Amino acid sequence: MFADPQTKRFSYEHIATSRDALNPVCKELYLTDEDFKRILGIEKVAFYSMPLWKQRELKRAAGLF
Repeated sequence: MFADPQTKRFSYEHIATSRDALNPVCKELYLTDEDFKRILGIEKVAFYSMPLWKQRELKRAAGLF
């Protein structure tokens, strides 16, 4: 069972190194808003309005994929 990204937030460092109950397909959902913008360089609203291939590129570059 994965942690609920709606109620659980973690630091980027924890997400990048942890192999625990985080859903590996959507690790970006666990980031705090501040870490999301700092790591991915874009606001969440703009990120989720992008095509999926572009989201995957950004996540891969950030080590979240």
